[in-house]
Amino acid sequence: MKNLLQMDRAFERLGAAENAPENHGILCGLLCARGGVAHSEWLTIAAAAAQSDAEGDAAAMEGSGAQALSAAEAAALKALYDDTVARLRSGEGLFSPLLPDDDQPLMARSVAMADWCGGFLYGLAAGGIDDLSALPADVQEIADDLTEISHAGIDDEGSEEDEVAYAELVEYLRAGVTLVYEILEAERGSAADAGDRTIH
Repeated sequence: MKNLLQMDRAFERLGAAENAPENHGILCGLLCARGGVAHSEWLTIAAAAAQSDAEGDAAAMEGSGAQALSAAEAAALKALYDDTVARLRSGEGLFSPLLPDDDQPLMARSVAMADWCGGFLYGLAAGGIDDLSALPADVQEIADDLTEISHAGIDDEGSEEDEVAYAELVEYLRAGVTLVYEILEAERGSAADAGDRTIH
């Protein structure tokens, strides 16, 4: 949790939303949409997303200017980027969304999950996928599910059943986002092969 709070502060300094899960979702959406994105571009897009959310809120906009990161903060964000890219590309099912530790209240974890899903959908759009209906059926289904999760809520307390449901959703995100990446990456590969055949 300490690292998550450190990353929250780092994103805030950059003028992005003070929410590491949401910004990690943006990164994952960009990677799925494009196959790759530069570390610096991810941070720029995350900051743009925060400014878009703050439109019409003068106080939020006034405080949204980027500030210099400490060495530790910069290293934490770069490590998160490198680890996420490596896990998604590994093909070994190692991916995991950035969420609070399980010792945090269920409500906080659920809100973070909803934010992560919202960030992922934003990342898909920022990465050039603005028409989900044009995607393969499996990807559409997962995107629809993430949309539902992004709007989900939970009671303050939460029950044992809620804990089980949360754990199942985390596993679903892990498997679902990995599948989205693999399907879209395969499509990019097929398109590239078709282009090569057309040229030659």
